[in-house]
Amino acid sequence: TSYPNTLEICNLSRMEWLRQHAPEVGWSDHTKVADSGLCAAKVAIMLGANYIERHFTVLPADQTKDGPISITPELLKELSEFRALSKEEQKASIEREWPNWGITLGEPKREMTHIELLNRDYYRGRLASPKKEGGWLYNWETHE
Repeated sequence: TSYPNTLEICNLSRMEWLRQHAPEVGWSDHTKVADSGLCAAKVAIMLGANYIERHFTVLPADQTKDGPISITPELLKELSEFRALSKEEQKASIEREWPNWGITLGEPKREMTHIELLNRDYYRGRLASPKKEGGWLYNWETHE
């Protein structure tokens, strides 16, 4: 992920590729709330993300370091209510609110950007996920 992120570089279709390697997938959403609201998180849910990670605050956006990418209790409630909708209702809601939501998809298989490589290197050795077939998938490994 990039930090902060934009809708154009979310690359949410990557979750399709990740499902080949792990039984559950998620989206770490670092988009700016003022720019794109909950669009990326909602699209990720609609695409079947098992987990959504968002920074959370009860303070105004300008009073905390992560404020611009943090959601409030009201937005968390909205996201929770969205998750309870059927996939058809989710898609209709997204298309009403964000007609250009398709820009979040990107490509399921692509080269990592320079920023993503830097982030991967920074977090190298810190993250691991269980593989579908057993064992662990480490974030420093490259998988085709």
